[in-house]
Amino acid sequence: MFETPAGFVIDTLENIGEISSTGLDIDATYAFGMGSAGRMKLNLVGTLLDKFEFTPQPGVSYDCVGLYGSICSSGSPNGAPVAKWRHRFNAAWSAPWQGMDVVLGWRYFDSAKRDLEDSQESLAFLRTATGVFASDSELGSRSYVDLSAAMTFAEKITVRVGANNILDKDPPLNGGATCPTGPCNGNTWPQAYDALGRQIFATARIEF
Repeated sequence: MFETPAGFVIDTLENIGEISSTGLDIDATYAFGMGSAGRMKLNLVGTLLDKFEFTPQPGVSYDCVGLYGSICSSGSPNGAPVAKWRHRFNAAWSAPWQGMDVVLGWRYFDSAKRDLEDSQESLAFLRTATGVFASDSELGSRSYVDLSAAMTFAEKITVRVGANNILDKDPPLNGGATCPTGPCNGNTWPQAYDALGRQIFATARIEF
């Protein structure tokens, strides 16, 4: 440590904060033939979070699993609400004729409650926000359905079309008092939710 010339403030040269997490990552795949109907491949990638603990200083810790807001979301890796469970499930069908594949996907993000309304004692001193809407107490869970199809011609040309969030599901919205600048944008959290709604795409790949 050393003293600065102005104010004689003692600055530390040590990072005393800490973030620790525990949970379970799942990546499971099952494929099977359907005779003359082709082949199906199922894949699930998910994360079950058991603990996401912040220790900004010795003696002060709080767990942000299932929470969002100016405290928990600002410290998470991508600034998103800290969902207890999130996953992506894909069902990919390979047609019996050569070169055609269809993929149906399901993306899910668990609900999250406002961090400053949590019962943890370590968050009590932070409960000073005003102008909070009642609807901000919880961001509801969201499911998004994606669909795409690809066709290969002459083994060298592949055309793919599809849509993400095909049902045009809106993201959960919250007021400015619980929407910190940076991770929260447009009164929602684009790192976790589809802020743009349905997105339609088409691509073509040619191999030489």
